[in-house]
Amino acid sequence: MTPHSSSEPHPKAGGRALALLPLLPLAAVYGVQYFDQILLGLFVQPIKLELGLSDTQLGLLTGAAFALLYTILGLPLARVADRSSRKRLIVICTAVFSLATAASGLAVGFISLCIARMLVAVGEAGTMPAAVSILADAYRPHQRRLVMSLHSCGAFLATAVGLLAASLLSSVLSWRSVFLIAGIGGVILALIVAWSVAEPIRQAAPAGGEARSLTRDLKTILRKPTFLLLALALGIGAIASAAMINWFPAFLARSQKVPQPQIMLYLAIAWGVAATSGGVFFGMLTNWLHARGGRLPLFVLGALIFTFSMVACLVFLTNTTMTTIAVFMVAFFLMGGIRGPAFAVIQDIIPQEMRATASAIFMFSMYFIGFTLGPLLTGIISDLLGASEGPESLRYALLFVVATSGSLGAILAIISALFYPGGSDQRL
Repeated sequence: MTPHSSSEPHPKAGGRALALLPLLPLAAVYGVQYFDQILLGLFVQPIKLELGLSDTQLGLLTGAAFALLYTILGLPLARVADRSSRKRLIVICTAVFSLATAASGLAVGFISLCIARMLVAVGEAGTMPAAVSILADAYRPHQRRLVMSLHSCGAFLATAVGLLAASLLSSVLSWRSVFLIAGIGGVILALIVAWSVAEPIRQAAPAGGEARSLTRDLKTILRKPTFLLLALALGIGAIASAAMINWFPAFLARSQKVPQPQIMLYLAIAWGVAATSGGVFFGMLTNWLHARGGRLPLFVLGALIFTFSMVACLVFLTNTTMTTIAVFMVAFFLMGGIRGPAFAVIQDIIPQEMRATASAIFMFSMYFIGFTLGPLLTGIISDLLGASEGPESLRYALLFVVATSGSLGAILAIISALFYPGGSDQRL
């Protein structure tokens, strides 16, 4: 079987319309994966009360316990994706993180819940790089920003569905039952992916190249200043988004006394409407801008990160529930547009045979920096301010973490645009 050239799309991507396969099932996997990631943050208050945990321990559980293993395993599993069946890797990893999510519902204390969270990370580390690599081979270059944005929207929509279900059932189900149901649903999805997704033919690698190794590939990738700066921008900017995502439910419960079912309903609308529409809108916008100059989407990305962080700060300065939720919707609309265009840059400037590895480096930065530090720093600062500020300590912790990290991430994203190679899709 002859590999497709880099200019030849996968057969399913022919024509102007986007094919539903493999985008739809891979977006569903990302959605279930993302929902499982944030599930602990949704039940911070009941878990804190039942297991007797501090905010620092909760910050470790929602951040470092997950992110450290996720980042350590990301690169080795990305190498597997670059060299073997990406579909098989996604199926196995989906089954692993789903079973670990179910096990989280059986935790009896900090240690057992921490172990379960680490096992979730083991499974989730392999899905994103493999999926991004499959999508890059399955769709045309000019469709990629929209495809990557729609893939991100899978996370938003699945999270919204899960939140809506949890909101409706939380009055009759405990947080433990929700974890068990989410885990079982993920195992079913793994079987659906195994049945429905075909492994696309990889685009041809350059002929006559040197023998590849992880060290050689890392040097090739990290020599690109646009890539390196953007990876740092996403990691530092993710401190802001991870802090908000994981602590916003607790903020509503503590500062505004909003009941748990109502919190999840608000979040379902934010993920399903605001974040999804933001992902689609900014995916289409950056697709259009890329055709007129490859670096323009990166300037938009920098502006998005900064604007998102400033709007998120406004969320924590409001005092009425309806105003808080309205501003939160705007923040989520902006946040929804960040990840898809950023991952599309990988497909522009990184050779095909290194794309899964490059995606893993992006994920390493986002999780090792963002999802480790965002929840943890917020929890530590909240505990330190607790004696003087009481329930309002979380508000001030979130303001500090979101404002500083969002501003620095935006600056780095804008600088990365200055180093972007001239023209667009030069490697394609």
